[in-house]
Amino acid sequence: MAPQSKAKMKGHTIATTSCPRRSECPKCHGDGQRHSTYQRSYQRLSSDGKWRRERVKAARYRCPGCGHFFTPAALKTRVAPHARFAREVVQLAVAHRQKGLSLRKVCDALLQGHNIRVTPATVAKWCEDPQRFGGGLVSTTED
Repeated sequence: MAPQSKAKMKGHTIATTSCPRRSECPKCHGDGQRHSTYQRSYQRLSSDGKWRRERVKAARYRCPGCGHFFTPAALKTRVAPHARFAREVVQLAVAHRQKGLSLRKVCDALLQGHNIRVTPATVAKWCEDPQRFGGGLVSTTED
């Protein structure tokens, strides 16, 4: 995994991940070259139970051998593609729902317990297809 540095700004955590110039292509295992860089921003739960907004510098790569564009798997383990919430937030919401809480009560629990604001429609989407949003394989116990 790439080295990481952290800085605090207005109560948020900013994680800067280095983006090497080359990365192995997952399709043909060729030598992918960095095509572009961008920032991802998402909310996650920290180890102390508080929410943090985290920004990560990420890169897209292109393999000259097969033409495949890709993002290394290291970023995808933290947050699902295009998601605004880290996997642990989705998993927590799905776990609350599995315990029998209504959609509204799940939203209230996330807001009151972790200061994370989501809509009932968002929680419903997460519960319909947890694998898509990174909330699969949820245990019923909270850490």
